[in-house]
Amino acid sequence: MINIRPVSDLKNNIKQYSAIINYIEHKLDEADEVAENSDVRYSASKVFGKVRSRINARKKE
Repeated sequence: MINIRPVSDLKNNIKQYSAIINYIEHKLDEADEVAENSDVRYSASKVFGKVRSRINARKKE
């Protein structure tokens, strides 16, 4: 059976998606600006290791 949802649900989902994407784009722009103004560089393993540890810490909560 096909579940047909109201158009308002679709509009709400698009608004939520846009809000998330806009937030992420803003944060990426901030990171680019910081990188341009700094000589500090991190290796991929250090960055992704820190990300993994934060994700794993949240899973334990």
